[in-house]
Amino acid sequence: MKVVRFVVGQDERANWIVHDQLGVVGGIFVSKAAALQFARREACQDMALVSVADDGMIVDFAQIGDVACRRAA
Repeated sequence: MKVVRFVVGQDERANWIVHDQLGVVGGIFVSKAAALQFARREACQDMALVSVADDGMIVDFAQIGDVACRRAA
């Protein structure tokens, strides 16, 4: 079973975000590459801990420790 700690995706404003499921780190980034670089570094290069949201999915910071994803309208 794959345990994902970091979710990389875009919010409603098309900002690239990294959300840490533990609520420890995260942020808003200027590009997908920058978001992935941050997530990879925080995951100690273990990309199994990083998930990228599918195209068309909106990632919201619903609450600490939880990420809500939904289809863009």
